[in-house]
Amino acid sequence: MSQDVVPASENSQVSDAVEACEKGDSATGDLLATQTKLLRTIGHEMQQPIYAIQNFVFAARQHLKMGQSEQVGEMLTKIERQILRAREFGDRLRQFASHTPKDTRPTNLHQVIESCGEVAQIFADDARAVVRFDLRATDATVVCDPEQIRHVLLNLVRNAADSLALAVPQNRSIAIETESDGRTILIRIVDSGPGVAAEDRERIFDHLFSTKDAGLGMGLSYCQLVITAHGGKLVLAENRPGRVVFEIRLPITD
Repeated sequence: MSQDVVPASENSQVSDAVEACEKGDSATGDLLATQTKLLRTIGHEMQQPIYAIQNFVFAARQHLKMGQSEQVGEMLTKIERQILRAREFGDRLRQFASHTPKDTRPTNLHQVIESCGEVAQIFADDARAVVRFDLRATDATVVCDPEQIRHVLLNLVRNAADSLALAVPQNRSIAIETESDGRTILIRIVDSGPGVAAEDRERIFDHLFSTKDAGLGMGLSYCQLVITAHGGKLVLAENRPGRVVFEIRLPITD
């Protein structure tokens, strides 16, 4: 089993954080501890697809030596999926730098949702979950930055997939649903996970708060900032074991 390698610069930052805290400089200590957490998380997120690609390349070479071209094709497909994962994570980091819409235009949200399908399926496969789309909104056109909305949706799907790790295996599901009332479009990301703990519910949208050991603590806060900047709302609408629903409401274009 592979182990994370912590660069020397990270070890130095950890030591600095501990020393600052011992001296009573809590603000500096908190900042350094946060930086260290971010570095570790980024390293962890990038190492996963890289190690997977290494293993698939090794397997592909073995199949190639044995003349098993079909298996080589399967390995190449798996490599491509891991590259998509790494690229999506890089895109998420870049998007965290700004939540202000930059490229707003009338956009069909159903098309944005459908463009999430391939990466959403990768997240669902990681959780051994079923993902489905139920797009019922009769009017799905909003003025938005489609790339930012796409990243919000993928963040929510990724969170749903992560939460399913604690769910009963045969009941793991993720759904993206839409409906409209003529004035707003409602997007629901629904999962069958255990839900958000009562003590965490009031903090899940706080910046740098995460319930995951390797979490950046930026996902939900970033999502809420983006949706608010688009004149909409993002809320945890339902929260019970077996049904967790995050809802996005956005104004429909006149």
